Amino acid sequence: MKFIKPFRGALKGEAFPREYKAGDDCPPELERAARAPVHLRPRRNPQRRTRATTDMHRPVLLTPASELPISVDEVARLLNKVVWNGDDMEVEDAENIEFAILSAIHHYEGWNGILGISLALQEWRHDFDAFQPEMHLPLGPVLPNGMTVKDEDGVEVPITEYVLRYDAGGRASILFNADYPLPAGSASVTYQAGFSELPNDIKAAIVLRAQLLLDEAATGNGQYLERAEESLIAKYRRYQL
Repeated sequence: MKFIKPFRGALKGEAFPREYKAGDDCPPELERAARAPVHLRPRRNPQRRTRATTDMHRPVLLTPASELPISVDEVARLLNKVVWNGDDMEVEDAENIEFAILSAIHHYEGWNGILGISLALQEWRHDFDAFQPEMHLPLGPVLPNGMTVKDEDGVEVPITEYVLRYDAGGRASILFNADYPLPAGSASVTYQAGFSELPNDIKAAIVLRAQLLLDEAATGNGQYLERAEESLIAKYRRYQL
């Protein structure tokens, strides 16, 4: 261990301190005293990797949503594309309405969507080149249930060795315990993400986007509808702080 700053310290049995220059070897008995004012470089744990040394691969969708986050009937009612026969409602142009809903969903969600979130409940997997003390999961909202972390041999990390946390930008991450020895090799995280109930402002944005695709009269006011859509979804954009 070498000093990184000038230091004065007395060895055991010596009455007067010695002068040490940056780059001099530090006697073991002075290491504790030298660390307090940061005259030595911190010890490095070879098992703990920094964020810069670990790459995250493109997330993989394992289980897609089982249903649309907003139904065809709901969008049809809001766009007045229904016909009533007594108490029975028939949807006009149901196939195109479903296409418009799917188009809006694909525009918003997923790792390459403009919001970078999951609208309905889905299961995702993220692979990392190596374990690191904190591993970020950019797709959200992440649910705490059903999460697994495995090493490259498929051995699962005990759930007691990490916690799920959210930063000020809304991103979820896995934070390992400080005393947990990170496994060597790659890491894989499987988790569920999505809203249990889609917020009303995202529903309204989907309806506006569907209206732009289905209603010819709406295209004349397209810029106003797009501004309204943007204001509805703005708070769900994922920012990295």
